[in-house]
Amino acid sequence: MTRWIAGMMTLLLLTMHFAADRCAAGAGDDWKKMDALLTEREAFLYESAFSKDPEPFVENWLKFKDTFTREAAKFTETYGSDRNSLNQVFESASKPAGVSRESYQLVNEFLGADIDRLHETIVGWAESIGRDQFRSWGQLTDPDPRKIELKNKYAQRALLGYRMAARLNPDGDYGDALKACEDAAKETLAQYRKNLESLPWPGHNPAFKGPGKPDALAKAALQFLRDNPSWSKPEYDDEHIPYAASVTGSDWEIWKRAPVTQETTQYSLDITVAFTGAKDPDIVYVYTMVFYTEEEAGVKKGLPFKYASSKQYQKFQMLKKNVRQSASSGSSGSGSGFGLGRLIIALLWIAGGLIGARSILQPKFPALKPLLNTLTSLTMPVGLAMTVIGLLGFLWNLVRFVPHASFAMQATGVILGIIFLKKNPGPIPPSAGLDKIPLPPTLEAPMGLVTLILGAAHLLFGGLPLL
Repeated sequence: MTRWIAGMMTLLLLTMHFAADRCAAGAGDDWKKMDALLTEREAFLYESAFSKDPEPFVENWLKFKDTFTREAAKFTETYGSDRNSLNQVFESASKPAGVSRESYQLVNEFLGADIDRLHETIVGWAESIGRDQFRSWGQLTDPDPRKIELKNKYAQRALLGYRMAARLNPDGDYGDALKACEDAAKETLAQYRKNLESLPWPGHNPAFKGPGKPDALAKAALQFLRDNPSWSKPEYDDEHIPYAASVTGSDWEIWKRAPVTQETTQYSLDITVAFTGAKDPDIVYVYTMVFYTEEEAGVKKGLPFKYASSKQYQKFQMLKKNVRQSASSGSSGSGSGFGLGRLIIALLWIAGGLIGARSILQPKFPALKPLLNTLTSLTMPVGLAMTVIGLLGFLWNLVRFVPHASFAMQATGVILGIIFLKKNPGPIPPSAGLDKIPLPPTLEAPMGLVTLILGAAHLLFGGLPLL
């Protein structure tokens, strides 16, 4: 009997030892799994991460919440929820390789990981975005055209916030808020798209006092930005490639002075810059920027630029096609100032110049006769096109407050075009009054020569002042 009892005791001890070994091994695996889940949980603790991109945040959170809740239930079922019992289990287990938490940290964080409370907090973040952004949308009544983009952003973000709240909390009462945000987003998106079509590129400030030519300063600004891609943190979540620039300041401003002598040690200049991105090929990001000279005693107004930054909140999007292409757009990549419009206008002016200067050119260059004969047969349509384009271009520049831009091209085009139409009016009726415009036929040849030269110059150097 004694032997039997001793045998049973030995078997019991062996069974307990084997069970303890298995428990320790299982605790190590569960320690590693829970450690990874607690680390993953940290990604959902900060409102800044949610605000940056709410939709993927919510998608990932809901998946994680289900996984953590399921694994936490298994963990509690196996080891209980008493702190002392948990500490005893994991203190006796060997810490697995690759685990960041000690046993006491694992227990503390597991017991403090209130997933339901964290879920309520995230719901509150979503509701806050919806509420605050909708309030900001309502406060922007009759905004400046450049602020319509901001108003649209408020409406879209408000709608997104309430949609995320409804997804996180399906039983919540968000019906009225969602309807109001949907109406606001629809209304403002239509305004924004219409505004994009009409938002013009500012061009150079015609009142700029210098020193320095605006085109040269704009080119230098673009080159500075290409050489210093970390000029500032872009306010749009997209890459920024310098595309076009315009001097919009009227003068160099004093930025810094010597504290004792008050001598100027640094100047600054306002320049508007457009950047292309990767997300939308039709959109550019426009920033009102400040470019600075070197900081030193005796500094002069002018190049080189040594630093640049954007003015806070002074940024907006516009259509890339509305950016006036000029020499200030630089010479690399998509910033090139050469475009189809420039090519067409240059060739039209060259054709008009050849027609007008025929009496001068044909005797000196007999080989041009076939070409001149062909072009002369197009006198009326060429004249009409030059007149219309010249007048419309001038009116458009008046609207943009840059009447000097391309003025020489426009003036010669209108004058030579009218001379052509007086000579060959085609379907234009006499009531148009072309015969009353005092432009004598003797002006045709010299004006044609000037137009030919300007057309060639526009082809090569378009975007310079008057061209």
